[in-house]
Amino acid sequence: CIAITSVVLFHVGLHGFSGGFVGVDVFFVISGYLIGGLIYRDVAVGTFSILNFYQRRAKRILPAFFAVMLASYALGFLLLSPEELKSFCKQALAALTSTSNIYYWWANDYFAADADLNALLMTWSLAVEEQFYVFFPLLMLILYRRSSRHLMASILMLSIASFAASWILIQQYPTAVFYLLPTRAWELGIGAMLAIREMSSSSSN
Repeated sequence: CIAITSVVLFHVGLHGFSGGFVGVDVFFVISGYLIGGLIYRDVAVGTFSILNFYQRRAKRILPAFFAVMLASYALGFLLLSPEELKSFCKQALAALTSTSNIYYWWANDYFAADADLNALLMTWSLAVEEQFYVFFPLLMLILYRRSSRHLMASILMLSIASFAASWILIQQYPTAVFYLLPTRAWELGIGAMLAIREMSSSSSN
């Protein structure tokens, strides 16, 4: 709630929330904590299924996602010019394929004056999350089966590499650092490590 509210107030332009986009960082950490923790729990007890994982995500995300898309399409046909509608359809395709972050990386600067005119701009963070959860369950399975004792260290090293990349590239490629998974993965990794540590401590006690 705090993360999303800070982003909304940033876009509204409310004084004192000029850094509200930090809410996105908080969102990624929370996502890593919740979803990463669920993956680890199932992997640890040997019940993890990639098919069941994606089925649960689809049931949780797709109804609201399609409702937003349909409402946006309806408003788009009523309010947008043909050229604007063409651009909107490109954004919608990117959202449907979980590549919005890549689309907006190429097409737009999040902080540009006209960025708020992109009706589906908010889907970029969902795309980052979905891309992360394509790779993370497989990574978790491989690392846990090879050496469960080194799981945390492996995730930590990958998170440090992601953070280092974002730190090094931020001055020269700020838009890429903002939008793309390799430089965002460390935030989700932090959340996942917090969940794993908490569950490991609980099981040992």
